[in-house]
Amino acid sequence: MTELVNGTSYTFAVVATNDQGDSAASASSAFVQPRGAPDPPTSVTGLAGDGQVVVSWAAPESNGGETITGYTVTATPGGRNCTSAENRVCTISGLTNGVSYSFAVTATNNIGTGVASLASIATTPSSEFVGLEPARILESRRGRSSTVDGKFWQIGRRSAGSIVELQVTGRGGVAVGADAVVLNLTVTAPSAPGFLTVFPCGTKLPNSSNLNYVAGQTVANAVVARVGAGGKVCIYTKSATELIVDTNGYFP
Repeated sequence: MTELVNGTSYTFAVVATNDQGDSAASASSAFVQPRGAPDPPTSVTGLAGDGQVVVSWAAPESNGGETITGYTVTATPGGRNCTSAENRVCTISGLTNGVSYSFAVTATNNIGTGVASLASIATTPSSEFVGLEPARILESRRGRSSTVDGKFWQIGRRSAGSIVELQVTGRGGVAVGADAVVLNLTVTAPSAPGFLTVFPCGTKLPNSSNLNYVAGQTVANAVVARVGAGGKVCIYTKSATELIVDTNGYFP
């Protein structure tokens, strides 16, 4: 049968036909999932650094019925690339400052590699990226070490459907007026499967995720986020969880 959706479960029944008509349908088969390569990743963006671009993206709508094992990002022009096994962010280096590049991402599973994403908006490397020593700027858990300045410390477990408006500029070495920030997000002890979405405060919550988790898991992901109104980024939490955020760098 054709035109089935990969990763969707189906059952099948059979009817026999002869000159006298159709038989009764057979008992249904066990559930079966067609499998294939993943769909294209979405929402590909790049933030320029010195001879490099940090590229991030959202997961494909369908993984093809198999766990995604990796992503490959390719730059145009030049064809330089980087790969990521789990995190939906990686850095392509060796680029030429002052040259504009666009980026496309493919996802791979055990079946194969899917079609490339739409190309990102062109991004031009420059010498402006500022790397930082990691600094904790949010710690929801009680009884843990303080954040770098005591703010957003021990703020309590994040409830399902909540949004944290996290001040990032002027903290952890991030300059006031920074355009974008590189963060490491960690969730621990979530109560149910869910995800985090990071977006500039003052804008609409996008239909994408930056970190996915299951109940009881501790998992982290690097995120490049544009800074929103008031020097803040907003973090949406789908399911209740503890949340930790560290800064790693910024773009002026």
